[in-house]
Amino acid sequence: MQRTRQLRRTAGFSLIELLIVVAIIAALVGVAVPMFQKNIQEAHRAKANQDLDTIRNAITLHDSQNKPLIGTDLKPLLGRYLQELPRDPWGNEYRYLVPGSHGGAYDLYSLGADGEPGGEGTDVDIGSWNLE
Repeated sequence: MQRTRQLRRTAGFSLIELLIVVAIIAALVGVAVPMFQKNIQEAHRAKANQDLDTIRNAITLHDSQNKPLIGTDLKPLLGRYLQELPRDPWGNEYRYLVPGSHGGAYDLYSLGADGEPGGEGTDVDIGSWNLE
């Protein structure tokens, strides 16, 4: 009988102990997830800026050796200037517009997470006119 009581006490965790552990884990997740999401958003923005810079350099090199690109087509850059046209971090194609509407010869941009013009926060457009 005493052996049975002893086994019962050491056989596992009480419900209160499990609830305390679950509450601690939930608190840690509640703090970590927003920080992780912020880092993901910053990484997407950094990738878009790097891609735009790479494409902009390819356009500059192309235009110095050929007639400048016109219209909205970046395909003439493929092969000699870029191995492939990157997609923005949200899976959309980068946009190219000549003449530019932000004071430059052209606009090169991503429409952000929502894929729509304009937006705020993660949905804001990232363009060659505001490269960091």
